[in-house]
Amino acid sequence: MILGSRIDKRFIDASLETCRVDDGNRRAIEYAKQMVAGELEGGIILGGPVGTGKTHIMMATLNDIDAANVPVMKEVKGLEAYTPFHRYFYWKATDLATALRKAVSNNDDPSGDAKRAELLFIDDLGTEYEKAGSDFVYAAFQEIFDYRWGNLLPIFVTTNMDASGIEKSYGDRVLSRWRGSCKMLRLDGDDRRKDEIFASRMQGGTG
Repeated sequence: MILGSRIDKRFIDASLETCRVDDGNRRAIEYAKQMVAGELEGGIILGGPVGTGKTHIMMATLNDIDAANVPVMKEVKGLEAYTPFHRYFYWKATDLATALRKAVSNNDDPSGDAKRAELLFIDDLGTEYEKAGSDFVYAAFQEIFDYRWGNLLPIFVTTNMDASGIEKSYGDRVLSRWRGSCKMLRLDGDDRRKDEIFASRMQGGTG
């Protein structure tokens, strides 16, 4: 079960099996497949410019993990029982920042959910500063990252920032811990969205 931000229609059916693989994203997809198989410890920090496919790879990974772990009925020692129920949290960074702010005046606990989630996915880390940046949000994000690192809980993050940007925004401790526990990768290349728009216009014969 996927909780947190609403998944955009564009990514509802995303899967690593149908991702377009090239030299720029091959390693990221290989590590993502390891994550789906439960063979990757720590997690993935996926950086790179806008439009290089970071979010698509993240959502494909999340969908594949969720599909592979749907509870099913099994017989165990003559008794029927469901396999474990899994809860994964996916947050756009801006949505998580907004939820953290709202939680001050209601009974929700997005920070606790993000800390203890079996798997945590955060998309576009760094954009929360553009719309809802504050010392409170900064401290809450740091607390989430520290808790998950200390308790060996995996995380998948996408961001437009490079290593120096992560260090500036979240501190050298977060960067150092991710370097030691996660696969930190950068997707470089042209904006794939521009290529898709161009191809679509060419096929449709529009200018």
